[in-house]
Amino acid sequence: MRCLITIAVSIGIALLSACSSISEKKPADRGPLQILYSPTGDPLNGGSLGRPTCAEAIKHWFDRADTNHDGAVTLDEFLADAKAQFQRMDIDKNGYLVSEELERFRMAYREAGDRALGEHSHGNRGSEGGDNPSGGGGNTGSVIDPVMSADTNLDYKVTLDEFLAYSQKTFANLDTAHKGKLDLTGVTTSMCGSQNHDEH
Repeated sequence: MRCLITIAVSIGIALLSACSSISEKKPADRGPLQILYSPTGDPLNGGSLGRPTCAEAIKHWFDRADTNHDGAVTLDEFLADAKAQFQRMDIDKNGYLVSEELERFRMAYREAGDRALGEHSHGNRGSEGGDNPSGGGGNTGSVIDPVMSADTNLDYKVTLDEFLAYSQKTFANLDTAHKGKLDLTGVTTSMCGSQNHDEH
């Protein structure tokens, strides 16, 4: 009799665990999309890119930035990627970026149900943003925008020179070992932290 009770309890626990796992995944699947950004401000999910995990998204960016495929991203490679990203974001090709232009660029990465949410913080650079570029910036709701934070002279626009200077600071923050190059593990840890980003 005790054996039967033990078996029944074990089965019950297994079923509860399975239900818990399913219920944990459902809200994530239905939740609003938060755009993940590369260290150079490139959206890495949403739209045609789908919902990769943070680690998957960063790996995709890293493989692209590592143009010689040696497993490391140097400052030159990082800045080359930043320059290419700036040119993609500069929709009207006038040599500078403004928050409204960034919003138009990012709209393609939003899922239909999330577009109404907007990114209210894109015009808010925050005085700390220009001086302290963070390794992260992946959360849509962050006050520090990964691109507009480069507006160090506070004229509400970002030039290529400003963006590259800011990108150089971002590289230095990510290069915690001061090796002059970035590795995938270090970038992933800095950008994704210890959080589980499967919900994205």
